[in-house]
Amino acid sequence: MTLALLGAVSFWRNAQLQSYTQANLQTASDTNIETIQLEAAVQESPPQIQIKSYAAGTFTIYRKSPDSSNWGSAVASGVTLAAEGAWTDSSVSVGTLYEYRFVNTAGTATNNIYSTGYILCGIKVDRTQSRGRMALVVASDMPTNLPAEYAQYKAD
Repeated sequence: MTLALLGAVSFWRNAQLQSYTQANLQTASDTNIETIQLEAAVQESPPQIQIKSYAAGTFTIYRKSPDSSNWGSAVASGVTLAAEGAWTDSSVSVGTLYEYRFVNTAGTATNNIYSTGYILCGIKVDRTQSRGRMALVVASDMPTNLPAEYAQYKAD
């Protein structure tokens, strides 16, 4: 069984928050930062999470609870993987959600930021995650001029 919930990569640059969303979390680069696509495969017995990196490199790997804002100490460092290589975390529990951060420390830092990938995964966890709230401001004539599109916005 494979469960991979990709999140967003965000960082501060020049006092502005830069973000990469699930739509562009691929092994691709722009002039600012390279993101690393990760994929997780889980096993219930014995419990383990195997994370595949689609980028080669030497990684420092962090793990935390999604509720924590602190990554703390690395759970592994100096982990060398080929493209599509995998690392396995065997110190996991069924029913617990984990967030992992893979930092390619063998790469070149851009603005003191190394290529990084994030993944949220767990074994037999509730896949329903809070999506937050969003306020949508529309022009007063939109419901009249674009009724189908307005209805779709409300439904979404």
